[in-house]
Amino acid sequence: MKNFKRIFSSSLAALMIASSLAGCAITKTVSLATVDGETVTANDFYQYFPSVQSSMLSEAGINTSDSDAVAKFWKSTEIEGKNALTVAKERALNQAVNAVVQTKTAEKMGISLTEDEKKQISDYKISTIQQSYGSKSAFLDHLKEMNTTEAAFDKAVTASLISSKLFSEVSKGDEYKIDEKKAEEELKNGDKITAKHILITTVDPQTNQPYDDNKKAAAKKTAEDTLEKIKSGADFDSLMNELSEDPGLAQNPDGYTFGKGEMVAPFEEAAFALKENEVSGIVESDFGYHIIKRVPLKISQTDIENKIKEMQNDIFENQIEKWKSDMDVSIDEKALAKIKAN
Repeated sequence: MKNFKRIFSSSLAALMIASSLAGCAITKTVSLATVDGETVTANDFYQYFPSVQSSMLSEAGINTSDSDAVAKFWKSTEIEGKNALTVAKERALNQAVNAVVQTKTAEKMGISLTEDEKKQISDYKISTIQQSYGSKSAFLDHLKEMNTTEAAFDKAVTASLISSKLFSEVSKGDEYKIDEKKAEEELKNGDKITAKHILITTVDPQTNQPYDDNKKAAAKKTAEDTLEKIKSGADFDSLMNELSEDPGLAQNPDGYTFGKGEMVAPFEEAAFALKENEVSGIVESDFGYHIIKRVPLKISQTDIENKIKEMQNDIFENQIEKWKSDMDVSIDEKALAKIKAN
């Protein structure tokens, strides 16, 4: 049961995010899909939609508090030829469908939650609701506002834990036994890079709101002056330690090691385009102005362990698709199309 707090917290966080991201233009009980006769409703869908939206906005470097930027992203951005909102809806529904696929597979394999696990989830839910909402009624009101229900919430949390137990069972197979050498080779093959950066922020750290035009202009001038110093031979690390407003600098003094999809898009694209020890120009994201230096790849034991988990998760995702292909899955495209984002 070491994972249930993480699972529950993730579900709760998704609901918190939903207050700024999710919208509704559909009856909540309508069927969006069926899996071997089991209905996936809009209530179920909304357990996954906000977190998918949040992840996509983060990857694109969009500050979720900037309503204009958020609206523009969903309206104008295309991902592999599809509107971003359409992609978000498809991904969220796929997650909801996959939850049912895994639950049904677990049932066939005799995997279920023990009474003790159910009680621990219930106890943790009660205590967390009290801390986050103050009362059960406030929690239920929030669920209603987010276009979902307590039953759908419980279903999602239960499905997450069952998924974890299912993974624990199937990952005993030989295909999941990935040694550290193989993981390290994957990391060295361009999958990960390491980069440092100097961040001159354009977001108020207290309110999380973008700076006004005057403050933003001053921040850009600081970034430009800093870049000129680097071009003139100033030490990058010294300027980084002196000027960078990255709150993660203290924990990452030697830079960040990351792969595709882990950083906001403008930062990631610029960093991957650099050669080792090359410094970028000024790169703007919703967090501010970055000056990035790509450094030789640093692979820690944690990186290797995380890569093994990532590779195992990829195997598991492929297995879910195989299970799904053996089930009767039907998607109601028209109903899905009616769901909108604020």
